Amino acid sequence: MKNIYHILYAAEYWIIREIFGNKEDEPEFASIVSLTAFLYLAFDFLYCFVTFQLLKNRELTFLLDKKASILIGTILLLFNLYYFNTNRRKTIIQEFYNLKKRKKLFYVIVVIIYDLFIFIMTIMIGGSIAHNIYWFEKDLYFFGK
Repeated sequence: MKNIYHILYAAEYWIIREIFGNKEDEPEFASIVSLTAFLYLAFDFLYCFVTFQLLKNRELTFLLDKKASILIGTILLLFNLYYFNTNRRKTIIQEFYNLKKRKKLFYVIVVIIYDLFIFIMTIMIGGSIAHNIYWFEKDLYFFGK
């Protein structure tokens, strides 16, 4: 498996199936929704980081309103549903399950770290926008002076 997008999907599938114990239903749709959600959070974090932290433009940060957010999320979901068609999903899952146990575990751990990182950073950027905190100011000290 050399395609990162395929690894993200397969690891999300494995996490939902093996860790959360969803073995009766094939968690294919849940993996696509999970992948889409974390891709959207990554996009949202990067957009807010660039507009608020780097460009220091609060008005530009709020330019992406709810309608645009829903549209972007829907487009991502439709793209993922189209891209991961039934044949491709089965091939990716089979290829992932055929990997050596150590490599599979490595991919799953990396994807869990990625998911946690994106989730935490999105919350942090939202808090910094809400409280008007710039991360790269000279007088901002996270750990005291």
